[in-house]
Amino acid sequence: MSPKNLSTSTILRSPKSILLIVLVLVFLTEFLVMVALPIILPSPMSKFGEALIDAVLLTVVIAPVLWWLIHAAKRAEDNRLLVAREAEALRGQQMATLAQLATGVAHEIRNPLTSVKMLVQVHLGALSEQGLPTEDMQIVEQEIRRMERSVNSLLEYARPEASEFKQFSIQ
Repeated sequence: MSPKNLSTSTILRSPKSILLIVLVLVFLTEFLVMVALPIILPSPMSKFGEALIDAVLLTVVIAPVLWWLIHAAKRAEDNRLLVAREAEALRGQQMATLAQLATGVAHEIRNPLTSVKMLVQVHLGALSEQGLPTEDMQIVEQEIRRMERSVNSLLEYARPEASEFKQFSIQ
């Protein structure tokens, strides 16, 4: 967004600033009309004629400015919504990529971990039948379970959340 559009967008977000711009324009236009009217039309004119010319000149000068203000405010709001949508779409893409990465990593860790766990359990059973110490194997099994919990946490993080639909104001 260009600096000019950014400043216009910032000014046009506030109803107070829009009202101030309109009031200043109406005042300046009315002032110029009152100063220029006797110079342009020096002949005496009825109050009705002066009021009519005053109203026409005021309308001709202010209407395009008001039109521009209204459309600039709409463009600023449309631009703000577009930026918000683009940011949300980018965030969605990033989350989808992260989910794919987490799922792949979890799969690559979980498969060998399961094989190691099965071997430890088999050897743990064999060692206990022979009456040999099994403390080391039990520690290995506990650590494997801890790693499995970490992998499951990673998968839970990567899993998309359930959507929640509700109405809200976008102002």
